[in-house]
Amino acid sequence: MSTTIEQQFVEAFITDVKKQRLMGFFRSNKARWKGLLELEHFHPGIIDARYAHPVSRNDSTPERIIQLLRQRGAPSDCYVFSNCKEVDQKLMPLERAIHEIHGIGIGTVVSLIPGRLAFYEGELYPDQFILER
Repeated sequence: MSTTIEQQFVEAFITDVKKQRLMGFFRSNKARWKGLLELEHFHPGIIDARYAHPVSRNDSTPERIIQLLRQRGAPSDCYVFSNCKEVDQKLMPLERAIHEIHGIGIGTVVSLIPGRLAFYEGELYPDQFILER
């Protein structure tokens, strides 16, 4: 299941230039770590800007991010994949996920509705995006 969610994320939110490369990483258990490493350095050239909504500094609190995600239809549970081993490949409540990853400075994706709604936080806080299709 986790591989499918990760692939749906790549298919939905990554630019065509990087999509094939990342899809290859997330299709392979052996190469998955390379895909996770790429999460650290996502930027507008990797994340498809058409679907990326930057989180402003004023909105960059766990409570506000949760509120913004809920307004977009986020369910109560989510799947997290990250370079942070403590949260990688975990299913958890949305509130817990956002509180645990907020400000850790490690590339992390919170998948809420696979291929339709996600939250990304990168290494350079507040490098945060709500991703929605």
